[in-house]
Amino acid sequence: SESTLPSTTTQALPKTTEASAPSEETTAPEPVSDKYFDDALFIGDSRVEGLQLYGNIKNATYYTAKGLTVTELLTKPFVKTPDGKKTLDAMLTAHQFGKIYIKLGVNELGWPYPEKFAEAYGKLLDKVIELEPDALIYVQSILPVTAKKAADGNVYTNKKIDIFNERIAELCNERGLVYLNVREAVMDENGALPEDAAADGIHLNKKYCALWCDYLRTHTEQ
Repeated sequence: SESTLPSTTTQALPKTTEASAPSEETTAPEPVSDKYFDDALFIGDSRVEGLQLYGNIKNATYYTAKGLTVTELLTKPFVKTPDGKKTLDAMLTAHQFGKIYIKLGVNELGWPYPEKFAEAYGKLLDKVIELEPDALIYVQSILPVTAKKAADGNVYTNKKIDIFNERIAELCNERGLVYLNVREAVMDENGALPEDAAADGIHLNKKYCALWCDYLRTHTEQ
């Protein structure tokens, strides 16, 4: 019995240190069960529409539309309901959510001034906070485009996406919202979307939508 005592003590020590080391938790976070998304709302453009169609988080609510921008979200009736299309304002007034995931920005890449984008996005976030004060709000980064798509012209470039993402992260920091760098779930070693991820260089296929969903499951605030 004397020999077993020290070994139990030494075994217990590393376990305690491992548990208290934040690096362990961030490198291998445990995924939440899909029940987590029962009260979640996803708001966004055609990339989020793709996530609803090809992703595997099926129990959340989705308010999406192709070509949606941060300015349109405050005024345009785009949410499909049995009574016709409704505005985001009307929908959030009528329905409460535990978590809200917002992802926009790809349709605004042609805007010449990143500060105008940030100003409009900030107004949208403030409106969502006002209408859903108890919700946990996640703001997702703009996903990259493929290198081939980025080479097409000067609108859809990963350099511009990085600049816009910096602004989004700042907006979250100022408001105490969760910034989710979802781009790291799908980018290659050069920060671009792999060529096999999207036929058009922008919209993710089923395989990459699954990677995106896996990232959302392992990056949550409890």
